[in-house]
Amino acid sequence: VDSMLGRRENPGEHEAMRKMKNEFMVNWDGLRTKDRERVLVLAATNRPFDLDEAVIRRLPRRLMVNLPDAANRAKIMRVILAKEDLAADVDLEALANMTDGYSGSDLKNLCVTAAHCPIREILEKEKKLSAD
Repeated sequence: VDSMLGRRENPGEHEAMRKMKNEFMVNWDGLRTKDRERVLVLAATNRPFDLDEAVIRRLPRRLMVNLPDAANRAKIMRVILAKEDLAADVDLEALANMTDGYSGSDLKNLCVTAAHCPIREILEKEKKLSAD
């Protein structure tokens, strides 16, 4: 939502984008439903403080989802790695303690990068052998 409904006072923003935001909010204000019908507007952002104040006023309920703590980071890694064969000495709790500030997406990227390390090592050894 921040890419479309960020602050309007951004000096580098094109006039067309400002007009689009204004039109969107005018239509949002005019949104009506029948008595038994409801409309749910669900928006998500990693940068809530970059949203336009008018947008924030139109979202009466806000739910802040913080980054996971160490215990939840360990749980997330268990889910990510559930189908993988891990070495016996892999300590997910220790890894969780070393990844303060990581999101679930960051943890997934970390696991993918770690999985590629042995492949890189093998390729580097092959290069050295072929160079010799």
